[in-house]
Amino acid sequence: LYICKLLFEDENVFVKKYSKDEIINTNIINSVKFELVVLKEFILLSSNDFKEDLNLEYLPDYDIQDIDIVSEYYNRLDNIHKYGYGIYASNPMFSVTET
Repeated sequence: LYICKLLFEDENVFVKKYSKDEIINTNIINSVKFELVVLKEFILLSSNDFKEDLNLEYLPDYDIQDIDIVSEYYNRLDNIHKYGYGIYASNPMFSVTET
């Protein structure tokens, strides 16, 4: 999913501080938790949902995947040394995999 790709590759204050084991403001932590839940709901919206809400006659259909982005996001954070973040997360050349 495109949204997951953007989310997992994003270089933001939360990710930077998390990767350096720095103290993260509680408001930022709460905001990240809330935004992840909102994104989780957003990726489950179908084209019909948008057509109905926006009163559109046509919108191409697309596939929906029920991905637990909250768990996956925190898994990637816990393994940031393998996945990286920002531009490094977007290129598999910078990923560390076990052989």
